[in-house]
Amino acid sequence: MKIEKRITISTFMLAFAFTIMQIAGYQISMFYDTSVHQSEFFQNIGMLSLPQCLIWGILEFLLWFLILNLLFRLLDHISVRTVGALSSRYSSPLLWIGITVLLFACWIPALMACYPGCYNYDAIGQIPQAMYDEVPYNTHHPLLHTLIMGKIMKWAIELTGLDLSFAILVYCIFQMLVCSVILSYSLYNILKIFRRKLVVALSFLYYAFCPTIVLFTMSTTKDVLFSLFFHLVVIYVYDMYLDLDSFFRNCRKILRFILVSVIACMLRNNGIYAILLFAFCGILSGKEYRRKVLLLSLCVFCIYAASSKGLEYGLQAEKGGKIEMLSVPIQQIARVYTNQGTDDFTEDELELLHSAVTPNALLSYNPFSSDNVKNRLDNAIVMSNIGDFASMWIRLGIQYPGEYICSFLENTYQAWYPGTSIYVSPDAETTFYFDFDMSGGVVREIKNFNLAVIFNRISNEYFYQKFPVIRLLFSIGAMLWVAIFTFAYGICHKRSDIFMPMILVLAYCLTNFLGPISLVRYYLILFYGFPLFLSFAMSPSSNKGI
Repeated sequence: MKIEKRITISTFMLAFAFTIMQIAGYQISMFYDTSVHQSEFFQNIGMLSLPQCLIWGILEFLLWFLILNLLFRLLDHISVRTVGALSSRYSSPLLWIGITVLLFACWIPALMACYPGCYNYDAIGQIPQAMYDEVPYNTHHPLLHTLIMGKIMKWAIELTGLDLSFAILVYCIFQMLVCSVILSYSLYNILKIFRRKLVVALSFLYYAFCPTIVLFTMSTTKDVLFSLFFHLVVIYVYDMYLDLDSFFRNCRKILRFILVSVIACMLRNNGIYAILLFAFCGILSGKEYRRKVLLLSLCVFCIYAASSKGLEYGLQAEKGGKIEMLSVPIQQIARVYTNQGTDDFTEDELELLHSAVTPNALLSYNPFSSDNVKNRLDNAIVMSNIGDFASMWIRLGIQYPGEYICSFLENTYQAWYPGTSIYVSPDAETTFYFDFDMSGGVVREIKNFNLAVIFNRISNEYFYQKFPVIRLLFSIGAMLWVAIFTFAYGICHKRSDIFMPMILVLAYCLTNFLGPISLVRYYLILFYGFPLFLSFAMSPSSNKGI
């Protein structure tokens, strides 16, 4: 198929997908009055009728088709250039050590604004496991992250005799160091891929000052370290498919890929599902390397499984609940129960359902989050009767497919619609972009008040949504669209060095769609990868320099 035809087909499909997401996301946002859709301008437009959706959809599709066609052709024009080896001037270790130090220094004012750091999300349940012998380890959260964070804090307290606040500060500094090293390595790869100093400079400014990057750099959530190591995996996959022959003749690169992939998966279980899909897509490789890619992925899986089980056995960790995996079915059943009543449930189904969760919990259904119902389920009852629950879920889905579809879209739209912000409840008066509040009774000692005010407004208001274009830097949906665009561009041009790493990214995002809620921390890989994805798309098609 000629390139012109492939571009037309690719941009057609991409424009159609973006239009569907835009129209569906707008309708959901208007229905719940979320984000900027509370403004007078959008309220005057209101919900769109079916004819209005069709007319607006056609116009938007044509606009996207033209824009995407222009972007594809512009990138084709950029990528025809050839490049040589990277100059030793720009590959000097001293240069990149300096950039790493500078990046770390740029985050220090932010640390002062949330001093001693952001002790938030799941850390309050993880830390006691590593600090106190009487508290058993639990696999609900990744054991490797619990160990790293908990032991660093424990050692800080034991060595200094200071309190938990100082321990949080030590861990946040450690995490900032890891972030600065890995993101500097990302900048190095952007320079090698695209060879434009201006692009690297802009990427540095993005990593140094983008509030999303900065806020999570000093957060105790497991998603930070996972996303950083998974970001490395994406870089290594690009390296692999840029020159498969060179990669598989280099033992150091193979071992590096396996090590980083195993660490990433042990920091968050979702990563292994992305790796397995990558293994499946390995059949897209040339016949000569198909088995090698599959074998490499299987090595990652086997080492991950053995390491996880070994860590679990060594720590005598208790098994965490499996309910998190069932967030989508639980949400869909609760929606039918709430919106359609109990008439369509059999007596046996109601008895089984009520034995696992109370009617009040089911009626607390929140379209944006499954936590209201999921967290009140009896894990043992659900898992011991999983077949009966699956039968009920399938039957209700056949009877109410519209409810199931709406449940999934409303639970995930904040991750794929660029025009909204993060709301945890339809009745919420504030957003939940970042958990800026401290947990566990730790007192924040703000030393940079002005920046702290900005961070608090980012976390609890949608003021950044009032700034066109800039607000897209805060949007999960916008970052996801960039990833989808990059993947489509790679597919269009049959460039496995582009679409194979993007398969990893999109596969991981898909696992988050099956989770309980759309939060920025789950999609940090998109924010870390934003400048890298753009460099993939702009890279020379004949690039053999890496």
